[in-house]
Amino acid sequence: MIKYLSTRHLAVIASLLVMMTATAAEDFWFNDLHYVVTGNNTVALASHPDNPYAYSGEVIIPESVTGDNGATYTVTAIADSAFAGCTNVTRVVVPNSVTTIGERAFHHCLFLADVELPETVSTIGKAAFMSCLRLQDFTFPAAMTAIQDSTFNGCSKLTSLYIPNPITSIGTAAFASCWRLETVNMANSVEILGDLAFANCSALTSVTLSGNLATIGDKAFRFCSALTGITIPGSVIAIGNEAFAACDTLAAISIPASVTSLGNDIITGCPVLTAINVETGNPVYDSRENCNAIIETASNTLLFGCQATVIPNTVIAIGNRAFSECDSLTAMAIPSSVTAIGDQAFQHCTGLTDMVIPETVSHIGENVFQQCTGLVTVTLPSSLTSISKGLFDNCTSLENATIPVNVTAIHEKAFFKCSALESIELPNSLKSIGDEAFSWCTKLASINIPSSVTTIGYQAFAHCRKIYGIDIPMSVTSLGTGAFYSCSGLKSITLPASLIKVNDYAFAYCWSLTTVDIPQTIDSIGDHAFFDCWEIISFTCRATTPPAVYSADVFAFEDMSSSATLYVPMSAVEDYKTAEVWKEFPNIVGFEETFVFGDVDGDGKTTITDVTELIDLLLQGTANENPAADIDGDGKVTITDVTELIDYLLTH
Repeated sequence: MIKYLSTRHLAVIASLLVMMTATAAEDFWFNDLHYVVTGNNTVALASHPDNPYAYSGEVIIPESVTGDNGATYTVTAIADSAFAGCTNVTRVVVPNSVTTIGERAFHHCLFLADVELPETVSTIGKAAFMSCLRLQDFTFPAAMTAIQDSTFNGCSKLTSLYIPNPITSIGTAAFASCWRLETVNMANSVEILGDLAFANCSALTSVTLSGNLATIGDKAFRFCSALTGITIPGSVIAIGNEAFAACDTLAAISIPASVTSLGNDIITGCPVLTAINVETGNPVYDSRENCNAIIETASNTLLFGCQATVIPNTVIAIGNRAFSECDSLTAMAIPSSVTAIGDQAFQHCTGLTDMVIPETVSHIGENVFQQCTGLVTVTLPSSLTSISKGLFDNCTSLENATIPVNVTAIHEKAFFKCSALESIELPNSLKSIGDEAFSWCTKLASINIPSSVTTIGYQAFAHCRKIYGIDIPMSVTSLGTGAFYSCSGLKSITLPASLIKVNDYAFAYCWSLTTVDIPQTIDSIGDHAFFDCWEIISFTCRATTPPAVYSADVFAFEDMSSSATLYVPMSAVEDYKTAEVWKEFPNIVGFEETFVFGDVDGDGKTTITDVTELIDLLLQGTANENPAADIDGDGKVTITDVTELIDYLLTH
């Protein structure tokens, strides 16, 4: 018996057959190459599905292939990552039917030396030939209009390039790190040169830019160390950050009148640069008086200079990083017209030996002389009220620096690692010493902290190994963590009654410290405060209640001498003998508490210094915090107490 299928059943079967045929044609192999269907009768050559690095040797791609379903397909593309990582592929021939090469298509084909592309290719994806280390030359197809990001990044055997019409843009890092590339010529169609386009092309000596180029991107030629000169066409309107930075042999540069936007650090780190010019007629920048510098006309700010710069007396500001990394700069005369010096203006000018900053300068930015390792002397203007962050950081030859009398703050790392600095005079106006301000000043042997100082920051004097003694005045209310860390020459320390805590690591690794005297106001001692101070013989703690100690590592009991003695008020001996950590001292001895009338500074005697201290406390508004300051015993501290103390000194 014959059963007939309905029309509906036949339609379903037909649909299934179509789907099965389409699925079978999704991807297939032809002559050992893998293809994927991309459209009606078109395919793209794709990576090996099981072993993406399997392709090797010479690969000749046909114009058409036959699928498993018997259909014929035209090869129009090479898919993303098709040959990526196929390190044994040596040559590829691409047929005329191909118009697109995908992203990373030949990425890291280390032995690929030759690629034949047809004129029909209009698109080559990002990083398509990145790190093809054997690729020696490349001819751009006539249909291409753009070079994508990182297309030839790291192609270290490319030696010359011609970028033809109609290419209009070169992408980010397109030819970066092509370190054998010597010559580049661009047709006039190129308008945009992307960031890092030729960065790290260390053999590049000749560049002909497009006559219609409008933009040179950030770091476009950074680290092109063989580039001695370059002509920037009059079509350019913008030059990006660090565009020519670290071009070690760049001797001259001229900025055309068309440029209205300059990025930061465009010529930073060009040590032999001696000629800088801005063409006449530029509306934004100028090189007035043949000064060999770039000046922002409206603000009279010198933006970029070199070793041959002569600063005109019409300049009122030196911009951020204006001379940064100018190693060949040995001296610079700053005219009296200048009132401000920007951040890092002379950073890493290792040849600079001395500097006189005129009295007109009222602002000096951060890290201005950082790593000026040859700088020996500097004269600062009296108008300064602060020493900025990192001002002389790593100035390892600096021997002399006078702090102006109006300075109230020395900021973080101001003299960090000034290893030749032996002494420095701090003004009576000073109120704060910042974090690591004098850290690693290994020759600093003498420093006087004035009674105006209230704050000493984190590791402010750490590793100052030649400091043998230091007086911390009563005005100091905050002593930062590790303030005197590893001051291995420090022999004795007396802390003022203005402190209530000894912070963590304050005197850790002060190996020569033998005598310590802390006031009755201290209520806690931080972690490792006196760690590895094994030479301590006499430790006086005047607090009647043992200060809180949060770690057994505060003291170096294991290495401490058996004669080391803790001196405490007689009334508190038993408390110390039972208090955690304190009880570990080899010897605990009491002393009679004595009251010295008028001893405002807590040194055990009454002198004219106590009058000065009392006046300073009144001016700072902290006098009522010191019980010894209440001379007349009326429960408050006023100018009357100063009079009483002077009378006492005159009559005793």
